[in-house]
Amino acid sequence: MTFHVATLVHRFCEAAHDHGHWTDEGRSPKANAAFRRMSNALRGLQAHGPAGAIALGSLLSHSDRWVRLNTAAYLLDEPSMQLDALRTLEGVAESPGFAGLTATMTLTEWRKGAMQKTLWRPSP
Repeated sequence: MTFHVATLVHRFCEAAHDHGHWTDEGRSPKANAAFRRMSNALRGLQAHGPAGAIALGSLLSHSDRWVRLNTAAYLLDEPSMQLDALRTLEGVAESPGFAGLTATMTLTEWRKGAMQKTLWRPSP
């Protein structure tokens, strides 16, 4: 079943928020379940090609830092979104707590070339 792009973006947004909330609360089973939902939404967006990436990019300015963080991390390898993704991660990196640390580590690993390819540019 193929879902409309807007539906997938909404599902990603909810799951990214939930993942962050449960991560902050230290509730790993719930955080892991939210991560799986987020991954499913991403795969659906990938099936829409560039339109999926552009639609996901609309969340880079979301009010929730976990939504911004997860969106940016998945768009780092999308050339048309890379600069905005980097700026978003740099902004979240200034946040206190685990979201800020996660953004900092994501930037560090990406700049070293140590991150796995994202859904937008999978490994060969």
